[in-house]
Amino acid sequence: MKLIHATEGHAALIGKIHSIAWQQAYEGLFPADYINTETSDKRKREFAETLPDERYQYFLIFEEDACVGVVKIVTENKECEIASIYILKKYCGRGFGQEVMSQLVEMYKDYRIFLWTLEENDRARNFYEKTGFKVTGDVRTISRGRDYKQVKYEF
Repeated sequence: MKLIHATEGHAALIGKIHSIAWQQAYEGLFPADYINTETSDKRKREFAETLPDERYQYFLIFEEDACVGVVKIVTENKECEIASIYILKKYCGRGFGQEVMSQLVEMYKDYRIFLWTLEENDRARNFYEKTGFKVTGDVRTISRGRDYKQVKYEF
């Protein structure tokens, strides 16, 4: 497994992998009509818009020649938010996520590392706890076709 820093030339791949893996991750959690608004072009544009801003970093997760996932990091004031970590469904359960989190913790060891996840997303919450993240007690509400609570985790 390799974690590759994404560059401008990766925009189409970022869009494709991010949108597909995101849809797979939230199937059954978000309404289908909301999930269907997620497109490769939307994620490609989001990536392109963040390129000039050094606070945003994207990484592609590769297994041999196959891109299996994407990570989005936002850093500011010695804080590192893992804004997105999505792995294609057929590659889940193979240890890629744990390896990615280990690498991220090492890369951003001088930062306070945190992330937000849906309160009702037991699979994600179990994963984050297994990789050493702890619930902070902070909660926020997001709207994705309806309101959802997110809980904050910190390493």
